[in-house]
Amino acid sequence: MGILVEVFLATVLLGAQGGPPTIESVVQALRAHDNERALRLSVELADARPADPRVWTLKGMALEGLGRTTESLEAFERALEIDPNNRGALEGAAELEFRAGSPRALPLLERLVSLDPQDQTSHAMLGALAFKR
Repeated sequence: MGILVEVFLATVLLGAQGGPPTIESVVQALRAHDNERALRLSVELADARPADPRVWTLKGMALEGLGRTTESLEAFERALEIDPNNRGALEGAAELEFRAGSPRALPLLERLVSLDPQDQTSHAMLGALAFKR
């Protein structure tokens, strides 16, 4: 996982604000690269808190870690339906779409840059897309 994902995971931990420790457990499982456990926990959490975009983002990360990219993208998209500016879900979806060579990467990357004009990774990916065109 990249630096952006680590930043998101730290943000989730800080943003839990007295929430159930299961969010933290998912984050800890992801940090330990225990994607099977992270997925199990995030599925339970998604059932209990279906309107929490952090849960769907974490589920997407666990699925990505298991190589289940289609399902991962679906989880990231669900998080973005709830919160269109969820950085973790935007980053995850943009990376998957970029790696797949999908034109859907462009609007995701543009949204990331609009949220953080200093985002060098997104700028680099946009540059690569521009070069390909």
